[in-house]
Amino acid sequence: MGDCWINGKLGEQLSVFDRGCMFGDGFFTTMAVRNSQVELFQQHQYRVKQSLMRLAISVDESFIWSFIQKRAQNLVQGGLKLVITRGQGEQGYQLPSQVNPQWIVSSFAPISRYERWQIEGIRLGVARTKLAVGHIYSDLKTLNRLEQIAIKCELDQSVDDLIVLDHFDHVVEASAANLFWRKGQILYTPTLKHAGIHGAMRQYLLSLLLSEPEFVDLHLQQGQFSLTDVMLADEIWLTNSLLPIVPVAWFNGSSFSDFSCSHRLLRHMGYL
Repeated sequence: MGDCWINGKLGEQLSVFDRGCMFGDGFFTTMAVRNSQVELFQQHQYRVKQSLMRLAISVDESFIWSFIQKRAQNLVQGGLKLVITRGQGEQGYQLPSQVNPQWIVSSFAPISRYERWQIEGIRLGVARTKLAVGHIYSDLKTLNRLEQIAIKCELDQSVDDLIVLDHFDHVVEASAANLFWRKGQILYTPTLKHAGIHGAMRQYLLSLLLSEPEFVDLHLQQGQFSLTDVMLADEIWLTNSLLPIVPVAWFNGSSFSDFSCSHRLLRHMGYL
């Protein structure tokens, strides 16, 4: 475990009456740090700004980001997690008359297995747990993550992660990562219209694929897809801020050995 700061001061104790603890009233974002810099900095800033606006929480964003950049410079390599809660409240859902939001930053070391996964690929199964659709905050990384915990509880030693469907059997994402696949020169990813997180790395890749001349040979399609669509892929990969991209070597009984596009993206980003 790394260090933890609450409102900019070293510490690990938060009131049990904090609404983040009592009701999950807050959100988070997890950032990779590489060469003393926060990767996808603008994407994380956008996520935080949108979450603050949607949840009607007010904090000094510029101070928080300045603090995070300083922590990244000291950390050099690893990750930082930012959690923002509405702060301490009373019993019941009613907002307190005076709101004092809390922000927590924690640091952690690089996750070594991700580098191996980038080269070797991972084994991917299908979760029994399905994501609810139409939730007002389903696209935010709120502190209510019971669905994801239930999905992680399904993991066993036979797979590294699980693809998750919604209640209409549309493919959504993995337990903590977004999903892409390729068939020929067409890249596919779910729209996340009814469920799923618009990950920072997903947003970066969408922009990259649509704007960089290097990838003009690839055609991106977003939509609602089934497991069969994924099974017909030539190549599958997962993305999130920390991975940042890992190819899939085995999925639901089928092996995949073509990592050409995922490795191409990793090379462009300087990881291979």
